[in-house]
Amino acid sequence: RQATLFTVAGLGAALIGCAVASQLTDGDAPILIRTLGYAGIGGGVAIGLSGLVALLWSFTGYAGEQIDKRSNEEW
Repeated sequence: RQATLFTVAGLGAALIGCAVASQLTDGDAPILIRTLGYAGIGGGVAIGLSGLVALLWSFTGYAGEQIDKRSNEEW
């Protein structure tokens, strides 16, 4: 559950960061707001990818257990 939450929240934060950063390309916005937009992109991608890796890691562990179980049943 935590990995799914990280994936969804991280990719959502990256999407919001992209939207904020795309509106601030003219250079008139304060540096703090631009920094927060770009930090949202970077942090969101990092959290989203960590959640995705955790999901894939748990899925491969489950799939490996099922393959072992099925292969032992056949013999």
